[in-house]
Amino acid sequence: MRAPLRAGLAVVLVLLLTGVASCTDAVDDPGPDDPGALRWEGDEVDLEGVDLAVGSKEPAAQRVLGYLALEALRSAGADVEDQINLGGTAANREALLAGLIDLYWEYPAVGWQTILQRTEPDTDGAVLAEDVAERDLDENDVAWLPPAPAELGYGFVVSPEVRTEQDLVGVDDVAAAIDERPDEVVLCTTEDDGFLTAADGLQRFRETTEVGLDERSVPALADEDLYAALVPGGFCTVGAVRLGDPAIDEAGLEVLEDDGVFLPLQPAVQVRDDVLADTPDLEVVLAPIAEALTSEEVRALAARVELEGEHPRDVARDWLVAQGFAADQGGDEAQESG
Repeated sequence: MRAPLRAGLAVVLVLLLTGVASCTDAVDDPGPDDPGALRWEGDEVDLEGVDLAVGSKEPAAQRVLGYLALEALRSAGADVEDQINLGGTAANREALLAGLIDLYWEYPAVGWQTILQRTEPDTDGAVLAEDVAERDLDENDVAWLPPAPAELGYGFVVSPEVRTEQDLVGVDDVAAAIDERPDEVVLCTTEDDGFLTAADGLQRFRETTEVGLDERSVPALADEDLYAALVPGGFCTVGAVRLGDPAIDEAGLEVLEDDGVFLPLQPAVQVRDDVLADTPDLEVVLAPIAEALTSEEVRALAARVELEGEHPRDVARDWLVAQGFAADQGGDEAQESG
């Protein structure tokens, strides 16, 4: 009765936290003996008889990340309950601490500022992840696995042609170009990503580079208009965007080097320490998956959900098979029978 009870409690928790019902993705989940289940192909692990519940936040990339963990653990033999798309940080974190889910992907920067309520986070992603892991374990008995190399926070993008013409390599170069050639270099952003008002957006750019720029000088356009304006000769020279946006690659844009200007936003699995202690093979399964998740990989996965309308679970399963972490048992059986 543990899984149904926990699922019911999780729904109640989300109702209390968000005022709306949980919007977990409704799909048919094959059990470990179902022909549609994946088979783990990574390092040898033993998760037979282990019960886990995996949550996730709402954005497309986060739902895919959640299903990567869920499907990988299930393929390795665990009985995994689907609580994907549980809500935002508050809903998932409270569910984690209450034992209603056992793990979900979060960002160490969010862990530092929102969860641990600390200020002045380190801009080195590895150092920040270590700081968060140490403090959260000590204060809340929550463990953090090493983060993925994917960088999904704020950053600057340009077309290859503009990058060459304006000699823009990093974010600092943009600041220098704006100060030196304000009539030639226009920084734009989108209406929806909060760059103009977020403390880690324009404000941080101004403080770290001392660029002479205010929000009235940064046009905020609709997403599609911004990417259309970043072509050579377009209205915008540089775009300030979230680096997890799949439209970056679709538009053929390049990401400028950061050099510690913006906060790192790298996804990492957080899991209750008692769960990790009882199931150390959990990290054996999830650590190599995180290591393989570059910014480009995450954008490509999110694109299949946001731009092509695929279900995040299907996207996650395809990626696990393509990367060699799991095998499609149904496909193997079909080949053998053929």
